[in-house]
Amino acid sequence: MRGEGWKKLPRIELIPIPEDVAVPSDIPASEVCIPSTYVGHDVEYENEKGKIVNENEATHLRFTGVDRRSDIVVGPVKPQGMIKLNLYLNDDEIPVVKEEASHVKSKILNERYMPL
Repeated sequence: MRGEGWKKLPRIELIPIPEDVAVPSDIPASEVCIPSTYVGHDVEYENEKGKIVNENEATHLRFTGVDRRSDIVVGPVKPQGMIKLNLYLNDDEIPVVKEEASHVKSKILNERYMPL
């Protein structure tokens, strides 16, 4: 069962960041697409340390998935990648909602969702 969390992520359509989301100026929004399952749910504005801030102070965007078991953070982190995918897991490595997770696994991806 260990390590299967990533395999359970569904293939989903990639779409542009919604126009109603204020995108920090350092994020090249025209280059970034996000999975459709992260649209229409929670969007948080963060600084480079992951602290929630208002949209005018933000350097990163955090989009929470519909099932609240994962989120993505989009930021100006080239060349190391622009997207961090977080999967929230319990002790048995089963995806759970963030509030019930005992740990998180993350992958850094480029704007085309290729692992770095």
